[in-house]
Amino acid sequence: MELNLTESRLAELWNLALSNEAPRGLLSANESLVLKQYQSINTCLNAPWYSAPKRALEFAKSIMPPTSRRFLIGKLIHPQPLLGFARGIVSQIQFESEEVQVRIQIEELPNGWRMYGRTSEPGWTIWSGSSNVACDGDGEFEFEVRSKSIEPLSLHSHTTTILLPMNLSESGDGSE
Repeated sequence: MELNLTESRLAELWNLALSNEAPRGLLSANESLVLKQYQSINTCLNAPWYSAPKRALEFAKSIMPPTSRRFLIGKLIHPQPLLGFARGIVSQIQFESEEVQVRIQIEELPNGWRMYGRTSEPGWTIWSGSSNVACDGDGEFEFEVRSKSIEPLSLHSHTTTILLPMNLSESGDGSE
């Protein structure tokens, strides 16, 4: 009985599992075991994301602490992308939600973005990817993002997270 399968034989078994065809020849016990495992993996990979058993979802929810944090989607109300200024390309964007309004100017830099703006209320932290900065007492903020992408943008307070959409197809108010 062959205990160690070659890489090419493992590839053949994987392709056999993907095709859902019956094996053409006799398989060793080890090959049959690997084929069954590959078929199980393939079944899981092809299952839709929402097909988790209800019992598993209830169990996962039961071990998570309850949260009082609200999640909202801000409404994009004033997009003015790519305005030309002497210092470079600047976008001016304004968002609103039921809790706060925010105006942001985004300036493209060679290695990322410089963002500055103001929220209507102090106490918020603005995030872009893994970069963040807390607003000062007047609700003003300024920081640089060392990435070619500024998305996703979000505002965080002690009780609320607001996602800030960067295009009109993402905008709208709602909770999740």
